[in-house]
This record gives sequence, structure tokens and C-alpha cells, in this order.
Amino acid sequence: QAFAKKGSTSDALYWFKEASQQGHVQAGYNIAPLLAKTESNPDMHESAWRWLYHGTQMGQPKVIYNLATAINTASLGLPKSKYNYGQWLEQAASGGLTQAQNDYAVYLQVEQKSAKQSLMWLNRAAATDVKAQFNLGLVYARGDGITPNDDAALHWWKTAEANGNAQAQTMIGLFYN
Repeated sequence: QAFAKKGSTSDALYWFKEASQQGHVQAGYNIAPLLAKTESNPDMHESAWRWLYHGTQMGQPKVIYNLATAINTASLGLPKSKYNYGQWLEQAASGGLTQAQNDYAVYLQVEQKSAKQSLMWLNRAAATDVKAQFNLGLVYARGDGITPNDDAALHWWKTAEANGNAQAQTMIGLFYN
């Protein structure tokens, strides 16, 4: 029953630190995103960066994704930057992280790098990621670097809607309107 209650972020940090000090490396990697989201203390930023750096050196896709996100969103006291953002997203996406696959595909579209690669990454992520399903609908509807395909757009929005995406419901309504 004790685990049924929601704890505070400081509780989570405490237990992740305890586990990491006992040699559980993955627990240490969980510290960085928590620190990035909750702390404004520069000492905490330094600790988060150490964990992120260590995780990137160990090739951990989720940690690499967290680093890319931290830099892109100006977390950890840094100014917003696109420095290595695409490379880190690609590395995390190649590691099988569906969030990264979706975000890398969006990055490729926004930066007009490669519509073909973007579509490939979205299709990979869409097997399990509702955001990717929605985004595939957008790509097909708008024809971003491909021939527009209303049937494919509707298919992906219906798939996303069936998985609980409210934005997809709106797009389906707009489509039929």
C-alpha cells in the first residue's frame, strides 16, 4: 500500500540517488531528467549534466534523448540551442526509443532535411507511439515532401484517435468538414 501513494520529486530523487550509490546505473540516469525539470540550483544542474554525460558515453538512448531535449528546451540553466540536437535525436532514435524516433522525424521535417527519412522514422515509431500516428496523418495530409494522400492521413488519424489522441479527433472532424 505504501507504493500506491504518489510521492514527491524529492522522494524520487532520494531513492534514485540511493540506488545509484549502490551501483544501479539506470537509477542514476533517471536523476538527470528529474533535476532538469525541477531544480533551478546550479549545483543540481552540474549533477544532472554529469549523469547525462555518463549516459551518453554509455550509449543509453533514453539519456541521449534527455540530453537533446534539455538543450533544445533550455533546461539545466542553458540557453536554448540546436547544437547537436539532430545528431543526438538520431542516435536515440537508432537505439529504438520511439519518442526519439518521432521527434527526430519531426526535426527532419521542420528543418527540411529529408522527407523520406522522416517518413521512415515516423512509420517505425507509429507501431507503438500515438504521437507518431498523429504526425503521420499530418505528413500525409499536408504532403510534406511527399504526394498528399488523404486516405493515409485519415487512416493514421483514426489509428491515433483509437489510441486516445484528442487532436486526431479534431483533425478527423476537420477532414470530414
